[in-house]
Amino acid sequence: MREDQGQVIAGPTLLAQHLGIRPSAIYHWIRGATTPRPVHAAIIQRLARERGVRLTLDQIYEHSRKLRATGSESLPFRKLADAVPISR
Repeated sequence: MREDQGQVIAGPTLLAQHLGIRPSAIYHWIRGATTPRPVHAAIIQRLARERGVRLTLDQIYEHSRKLRATGSESLPFRKLADAVPISR
């Protein structure tokens, strides 16, 4: 898919467009800060099914449950946070 400016859209940005949400919401889900609303989880299931993938609601929410159980953020975000100093 391409934007009006001709840029290719993929990954979290494309998923966000399909869901009608901001890409930042996808990143919040990935790092475990929030979980998809049920309506969005159902759309994610449908999109997966259209691509030949069987995805359950348990699978969609499992990532967040695991992160919350350990009290940690997703590994890619921990690495990024360690690498990029935050100025205050």
